[in-house]
Amino acid sequence: MARDVSTSPRRTRRPAEIGLAAVAAVAVVGVAVGAVASRSSSAGDVVVAAGDRSPNLVVPVTGAESASQPSAPPAPTPTSTPETSTSTTATTVPTPSVSTRVLAGSASSTADSWEFLVARPATDRDGVDHRIEIDTAATRQTWEGVGAALTDSSAALLTAHPDAVVRLFAEPADGGAGLDLVRLPLSATDFSLTDWTWQPTDDGTAIPSPEAEASLAVLDSIELVRPGLGVVGAAWTSPASFRTQPDQRGGVLRDDSVAAYADLLADQVSVLTDRGIDLRAVSVGNEPGHVGDYPTLGMTDDQMLAIAERIAPALDAHGVDLLALDHNWSDAERAAGLLRRGAFDGAAFHCYDGDPASMALVNRPIITECTATTGGWRTSVGWMARQLVGEAVRAGSTGLLTWNLALDPQHGPKAPGGCEECRGLLTVDPSAGTAQATPEYAVMRHLSAAADPDADVVETPTIDGLPLAAFANTDGTVGVFGHNDTEEPLLVEVVVDGAAQRFEIEPWSVFSLRG
Repeated sequence: MARDVSTSPRRTRRPAEIGLAAVAAVAVVGVAVGAVASRSSSAGDVVVAAGDRSPNLVVPVTGAESASQPSAPPAPTPTSTPETSTSTTATTVPTPSVSTRVLAGSASSTADSWEFLVARPATDRDGVDHRIEIDTAATRQTWEGVGAALTDSSAALLTAHPDAVVRLFAEPADGGAGLDLVRLPLSATDFSLTDWTWQPTDDGTAIPSPEAEASLAVLDSIELVRPGLGVVGAAWTSPASFRTQPDQRGGVLRDDSVAAYADLLADQVSVLTDRGIDLRAVSVGNEPGHVGDYPTLGMTDDQMLAIAERIAPALDAHGVDLLALDHNWSDAERAAGLLRRGAFDGAAFHCYDGDPASMALVNRPIITECTATTGGWRTSVGWMARQLVGEAVRAGSTGLLTWNLALDPQHGPKAPGGCEECRGLLTVDPSAGTAQATPEYAVMRHLSAAADPDADVVETPTIDGLPLAAFANTDGTVGVFGHNDTEEPLLVEVVVDGAAQRFEIEPWSVFSLRG
């Protein structure tokens, strides 16, 4: 999704005032990975785990004696419920230029507490478990950012609990997760209370439904917290008359409705961009290979190619990219064929079937959906760090969007159908007035801390038990995301363009380094 960024107020952070800073989130909870078979395009259960996300901040430590703890980072927003965390310890040696931030946790931790440690000086390699060498000249794809979907369920919860918007989109230093992107549904999804679509008109102006307007109002509030927010759009279904089974929630696009559906999508793009929304990309439709018991729309390759050809000029005029597929890794060959034959700019992928390495088959892939269900820290964070970050970025992924921004403790509010156990980055409890970070939140927050939009991905070594991704940011800093996917603490030496520093990473911790 390339664009001229000179006129886009995209997020940048202040240049580092210190050396390489580290943030590590630690928790030791094992959990089973959930499955949502209905989201797969093939038979059988589908792993749908996502890692947890912990807060990451880069606060300068001044003075030569930096072993003492700096002041604590900003408290969570009022809707959060901090829980007690268990501190970790590490041997530290004062150094004037580096601060290491460690988030320590236990089974009850919420990833909202911090302790500060000092990096070990890199004088020799004795006892080093892993050496991570990063050459900032070895750059690859451009990074778009991280985010999640503003479903109707999420919109309702964020409207009622606006502090949760800050928790998700404010900079980590301000108590947020630093999300850069939002996936905007252009129709009802399985996380809607009613079935709706935008309505086409004879004069070519699409009319948003009341549900769509409600989400757009939340999007306005998000943009106040996150200026330069990028939006990726996708429709789950079409107006009923466009489908072969208009009386059912899911159906297949009629051949004689292809042009009308394409025109509606082009009109939606025009309305959104005219409202000043930074719409970066849209797909032809969400999961075209799946028709289920919730709003869905099956499409053939020929239909998607015809839609792409019809709407490409309008999207080009608005500077909006068109994404192929928007379905599982297992469909990568299908995506590659669409890119070869059609007017697509990249391909969107979901995590519910297949392997992230398959994204290497296409140009400019991005992950637009993945969700956890009932999983906890250890398994969820490990899977997410390995598959959605380490392996995905190595395969060329340009960004990561998970599923719901926020859901309630009953995995809604929503109508029956689709995923009944999905969870969001936040679990918002309307009755208690609280917002609880999930494991996915920790991973996303660290990834956000390491990488700004428009960063260049930098090559990293492949190390068993230590998935990594590195980024050369436009402010001159280098960010590293990683996860200690083992039961032992690791002493890692990070070497950036020849400059080495050491950090002790606790078991099962997710961390980010930047400087």
